Amino acid sequence: MAQRFWLHKNHRGETFEISIYHGDKTGHVLVYVGREILQIDFSVKTMKEYTFMLEEELFKLGYYPDKPKLYELWNETHNKEVLLLGESPENPFLIWQLILLVLVLIAILTILYFLIR
Repeated sequence: MAQRFWLHKNHRGETFEISIYHGDKTGHVLVYVGREILQIDFSVKTMKEYTFMLEEELFKLGYYPDKPKLYELWNETHNKEVLLLGESPENPFLIWQLILLVLVLIAILTILYFLIR
């Protein structure tokens, strides 16, 4: 059984929980938002995409068995991927900030060591 969850916050600050349930043996798919079922599909074994609206935004939820990420949710209105619940975006700038912070801390500790000595 594959089950994935996404959280989407619209421009008014409302949060939507978008989910997919995909049965292992049967291949049956259930797409829902909160407690509302949007689509039911049977025996999905190959690539399949589902489109739906959340208020004024268009979304595309895809099942891609040949890709590393089996399920992807795209906000077509803003042309960006919605991240899985718990998934963080890649931010190379954040890595450089952390490296700089560590170097500054090392420099401060080195200076303090020689001043106190």
